[in-house]
Amino acid sequence: SAPAAPSSTETIQSYVEERQLKAGIKTILTGVEAKVDKLNSKFEQLRVPVGESGKEVGVSGLQVIQTIQRLSDENDRMRAETKEKNDRIEALREKITQLHAKNEKFLEENSRIMETRNDMLSENVNSTRKQIMELQREKNKCEEELAAALVSSSKANSQYSALNRQYVALSEDIKLNHEEITRLGKEID
Repeated sequence: SAPAAPSSTETIQSYVEERQLKAGIKTILTGVEAKVDKLNSKFEQLRVPVGESGKEVGVSGLQVIQTIQRLSDENDRMRAETKEKNDRIEALREKITQLHAKNEKFLEENSRIMETRNDMLSENVNSTRKQIMELQREKNKCEEELAAALVSSSKANSQYSALNRQYVALSEDIKLNHEEITRLGKEID
C-alpha cells in the first residue's frame, strides 16, 4: 500500500525546519565568506609592487622568514618587558606589604605610647587632685587656727586693756596714798 500523505501540520513543520536549516547554512556561509575575505585582504597586504612593469609579485620566502623573525624578536622583547614589569610590580607589592607591616607596627607602638602617656597623665591628675585637696584641708585648718588665734588675741587684748586700766587706777591710788602718807608724816612731825 502507498505511504500515507503527510498532514498539513507535518508539511508546515517540515517547511519551518527547511527554512531554519537554510538560514543556518546561510549564516555559516556568510561567516566563511567573511573569513575568506579577511584572509584575501591579509594576503593582498603581503603583495608589493616590484620592478618597472609595476606588476605585483608574491612575497619571497626570505621576506616571510625575516618578517616571522622580526615578529618573533618583537614577541620576545614584549615578553621580556612584560616579565620585567611583572617583576617590578611584584617588588612594589612586596615593598607595599613591608610598608604596611611597618605602618601597623608604628600604629601599635604609637597606640601603646599614647595609652601609657594617658595613664601617666591620669595618675598625675589624680595625684595633683589629692595634693590640692590636702592643701585645701591644711588651708582650712590654718584659717580655723588663725580665727581662733585672732579671737584669743582679741580676748588677750581686752584682758590687757582691763589690766592696764586696773594698773593705772592702782597706780593713781598708790600715788594718792603716798601723798596722803607723806602729808600725814609731816603732820606727825
